[in-house]
Amino acid sequence: MNTDRRAPQFSLSFNRWMEILAVPLFFGRRDRSVTVSPDRLDVAMGLGGWAFEASVHRSSIVDVTRVDRRVWGWGAHGWRGRWLVNGSSHGLVQVTLDPPEHARCLVFAIRLAQLTLSLEDPDGFVAALSNPALGA
Repeated sequence: MNTDRRAPQFSLSFNRWMEILAVPLFFGRRDRSVTVSPDRLDVAMGLGGWAFEASVHRSSIVDVTRVDRRVWGWGAHGWRGRWLVNGSSHGLVQVTLDPPEHARCLVFAIRLAQLTLSLEDPDGFVAALSNPALGA
């Protein structure tokens, strides 16, 4: 994971009730992060990334798109390379990777081809990923 303090940090958005549930499950506000550096996108949910952790090369990101659809699950879940990491149905951004990269959900290694995140500042996140020098 990236440890560059200058790299832009973004917060995953959580509904009020999900925020309450997150703390005893060790993925409260301090235990989740999204960081954009010049060469990587780092995502962690859960203390030490226990629920979800990915560190992908920016060169693998081929598309970043705002998503306006309702989702009916919250947490970290997916199938066949498509993953949703969220605490809300709002502020969704979809990141498409080619080639797919490796990540981790719980104790399982997963393939990551598409990642959808719920973010407090989705437009800022899209802008950060669109700027290759951001975080330098």
